[in-house]
Amino acid sequence: MSIAFFFLFTTCILFAQNTTNDIKFQNLETPSSPGFILLDNAPSSIERPTTPQGFGVSVLGFFQGTGGAMEFVPFWLATHPKLTAEKMYKNKFPILYNFSISAATVKSDSSNYVAGGFRTRLFQTYGTNNIGKLDAIKSELENALADLDLEKIKKLQTDYSNLISKPIFTIDLAAAIGAGSVTNSFSDLELNRWAAWMSFNYRPKGNDFYITALTRYINNEKFEEYTITADLLDVGTRLNYDINKFCISLEYLQRFDFTSKNYSDYRLAAIGSYQISENFFITSTFGKNFTDVNNIIAMAGVNFGFSRTKIKAYE
Repeated sequence: MSIAFFFLFTTCILFAQNTTNDIKFQNLETPSSPGFILLDNAPSSIERPTTPQGFGVSVLGFFQGTGGAMEFVPFWLATHPKLTAEKMYKNKFPILYNFSISAATVKSDSSNYVAGGFRTRLFQTYGTNNIGKLDAIKSELENALADLDLEKIKKLQTDYSNLISKPIFTIDLAAAIGAGSVTNSFSDLELNRWAAWMSFNYRPKGNDFYITALTRYINNEKFEEYTITADLLDVGTRLNYDINKFCISLEYLQRFDFTSKNYSDYRLAAIGSYQISENFFITSTFGKNFTDVNNIIAMAGVNFGFSRTKIKAYE
């Protein structure tokens, strides 16, 4: 009898420890590819911060099949048994965790375009208040483990994961280069534009409302109706609000052409994103795009990804 009790008790402890030490990230949305953004063909031109995952696929205009993209984060394609969620949120310079490489293709009425790009996070901070909350949850998890309170452990896991996905302030860097061909032939590809940009995200109260600001430089060689060899500057902001599995956003971008004194244009769009499952999202966008003609945005797309989403909460 005592042997059976000891075996049952030991099994419960091991199960509780494994449960406690596994943190599962819930909102793994693949952001718009930098290539889509470069070609002014993305559901959002200002990307809100997301949790990185190993491999992601995006499809634009899934009713018409106008474009597709693949993105992967090398770091998350491998296992990291010594990495913990605590180490992640205490790392203010998570460049490696967030570094991704992507490729995209877009088809227009007159040309086919391909683009490649990368993105990463240069800086993040959770603020003193949220760090205190995370440390408090860690202590509660340890107590729940001691009490074998598995229901409480599960709730604390979710709280821990949600809080880690909401840093107070972040700085992201991205860049992309694109080429086009009117014959859909690889040998006829010509460089059309390249760009680099930084985005700054701020959660005033650390909750579901957050603001994303962006500044982007674009070197335009030969793209659509823009001035050949033009230097463009985008400056804008995006307001975001998460409601459970739904996110609504409003973005505004002002574009300046330093080559043409008479040119100044803007993009204004309303964006809705819905999480169908853990790694599957659908996004719709309506608004006005850059340029004076063919500038109505009425776009829908899907993105999904694959990742090792569980890591230890702490050592």
